[in-house]
Amino acid sequence: MALTRGNWSVEGSFNGVTTWTCTVAVGATETDSYTQRTPVGLDSTKPWTLIVNSAGTDLDGQALPVDLWVGTSGDADLSGAGALTATDCYNFKQIIADVDPGGGSALINADCIFKIIQEGGNRSLDSKYNEIGGDGTTGIGPDPS
Repeated sequence: MALTRGNWSVEGSFNGVTTWTCTVAVGATETDSYTQRTPVGLDSTKPWTLIVNSAGTDLDGQALPVDLWVGTSGDADLSGAGALTATDCYNFKQIIADVDPGGGSALINADCIFKIIQEGGNRSLDSKYNEIGGDGTTGIGPDPS
């Protein structure tokens, strides 16, 4: 089994909602792919949404599961070539049973795009409402109520 992984980068932050993207380029000889650890800026104490294969790319034509691994330290890592090696982490559970229905076994040459979306991040969502005129200088002015 060959493994491919990608790195996370901030796609953008708007109105207190941050989006990170990870593109994993998969080769035709590979049977598995994964992301690096979740981004450092992700606040694990708050809810977040994971989108797998956001572009809807045909990855291999068969049902692909998505497993959630949980790190137990800042050194948590998945690696390997032929077999998966987990360092300071464990497979928590399968969170998606079917990313790409169809039929086949090995992956094809394609990019799988993962996205994480989190409200809050460095700012709470409530702070965006304060910007809509909380001081009378931005946006539409103070709340008229």
